[in-house]
Amino acid sequence: MIVLPSTNTSLQLILAGAITTNQLDFTVAYQQISSSGQTTYTEANGTSNSGTAVTLVAVPSVAGDRRIIKSIAVHNNDTVSATVTIRYNDNGTFRTIIKVILATLENLIYEDGHGWQAFTTAGGLK
Repeated sequence: MIVLPSTNTSLQLILAGAITTNQLDFTVAYQQISSSGQTTYTEANGTSNSGTAVTLVAVPSVAGDRRIIKSIAVHNNDTVSATVTIRYNDNGTFRTIIKVILATLENLIYEDGHGWQAFTTAGGLK
């Protein structure tokens, strides 16, 4: 389980360097739980930005709220392999959660309760 417990924590994606043709696509689904216990489900999507960090899930906007990451999918639709890092940002202190090299058209998937898996273009585990 990946939890963002405070207004100082976020989840980011960063590539080891510039892409050749296409930025990598991502989608994220997460659960937000307010300090009063109200639960909402949200999703986000976007693309990488070469060697610049991109926010997958932003900090909770209200003190006492927390976000629980349910799923993350990253797809390499560039024409070359890409080194993908998913990192936890705690107020500017970065912790690598996973770092993987994805070949063209490969996928990195996180599912709450199942963890991380990388898939080849044929759909098999990497």
